[in-house]
Amino acid sequence: MYNSKGYLLKELITPNRRLEAIRALVKKDKKTFVKEIGVKYFTYNEVIQERKPVPAEWINFLYTKYNVHPNWIILGKGDIFC
Repeated sequence: MYNSKGYLLKELITPNRRLEAIRALVKKDKKTFVKEIGVKYFTYNEVIQERKPVPAEWINFLYTKYNVHPNWIILGKGDIFC
């Protein structure tokens, strides 16, 4: 399976890259996804470009909204969805 940038999911070795894969899997464009998370577009890009870590609040949001398993976001292990 590939994300919107063409990365194989197994190549998504950082939580930041996995965040972008999740966005693709839930079929949201960046603008909509950023709005759902409740952050500025600039902040999201800083995280995606690995300048900042994925905030715990975002991981919690993804778990609550989309049932994304926190261990997969953080460690890249296990199932993506609970």
